[in-house]
Amino acid sequence: MTKKTEISMSEYFDALERIKERIAQAQRQVMTIANVERNVLFWNIGNVILEYSQWGNKFVETLSKDLRMTYPNREGYSVRNLNYMKQFAHRIPSEEILHQGGAKISWRAIKLLIDKTDNLEEQCGIHSNVWKTDGLVQYFHIR
Repeated sequence: MTKKTEISMSEYFDALERIKERIAQAQRQVMTIANVERNVLFWNIGNVILEYSQWGNKFVETLSKDLRMTYPNREGYSVRNLNYMKQFAHRIPSEEILHQGGAKISWRAIKLLIDKTDNLEEQCGIHSNVWKTDGLVQYFHIR
């Protein structure tokens, strides 16, 4: 059997497209995993804030300051965002429910759902499989 030493342009482009699709698929999987881990982290932070909510806003303000000093190159630890984490944890009562939908959508979408809906648990489950963040933004701006 002779070894093929040349590849046609169409074979090359087929191989290139297969590789590009695999790269894109891996990137989507990484982003989904990163979203899930970030949302679980934010939900857990929110639960800690709820646990110490009797200390009031000063706790969240001090926590925000300390987290931003500890992680200066990371965003997401503003007072406002920490309060979103608190609401997220309050409105999603268990990690099991979190993983049923809310863990897979973007944090931006979760914040939008917190602002625009009364039933976050239900909405996260619906929207995690249906819409991207831009679709949610458009949906809620129309309503």
